[in-house]
Amino acid sequence: MRQHSLKRDDTEGRLVDVRPKFAVESVKPGGVKRTAALRQAENVIQSSRAELDERLCASIAALAELTSDLELKPSTNAKVIQTLRDHARQLRDFGSLAGFEMVTSIAAMLCDVLNGMMDGRLPFRVEVVRCFVDPLELFCCAEQRGVSTLETPELIAGLEAMQRKLLPDADQA
Repeated sequence: MRQHSLKRDDTEGRLVDVRPKFAVESVKPGGVKRTAALRQAENVIQSSRAELDERLCASIAALAELTSDLELKPSTNAKVIQTLRDHARQLRDFGSLAGFEMVTSIAAMLCDVLNGMMDGRLPFRVEVVRCFVDPLELFCCAEQRGVSTLETPELIAGLEAMQRKLLPDADQA
C-alpha cells in the first residue's frame, strides 16, 4: 500500500491512502473470484457476438441492396447518395464499436468518397461505390469477420490508392 506522510505542523504527521477506490475495493474479502468474473465476461461477450454478427450482416446487406438498386436504376439524386452515405457511416461506426477493424476501415473510405460525391468534388458513379461495397460483403462470411487490416494489405492499399486518386485533396489519416 502506497502512503504519503503529510505534515501539518512540523510535529504531527498523518498517513493518507492514495490508492484509487477501485483498487481498495477489489482486494476486500468476498465478492466474485477473478477467474469466475473473467469466465462470466467471456460468456457475455460470446452471447453478444452472435447478435453483433447478425447486425453487421444486416447493415452490409442494406448497403449492398441500395448499391444493387442503383445499378439497376441509375440515379444521381442527392437523396440517394445521402442515403448511401448514411448507411456507410452507420456501418463505419458500428464496425468501430463492435471491433470489426476491416469493416471500419473500408466503410470510412467509402464515407470519404461519398462525401466527395455529395459536395460535388466527384461525380457519382455506382461502379466506384461497388468497389467498396464488394469487399464489405465478404464480412457476412463468419470466417472473414475477424480479419484485420494487417492481414490484407493489398486490399487496403488498393482501396486507399483509389480513394487518393478520386479525392487527391482529401485528408489521409
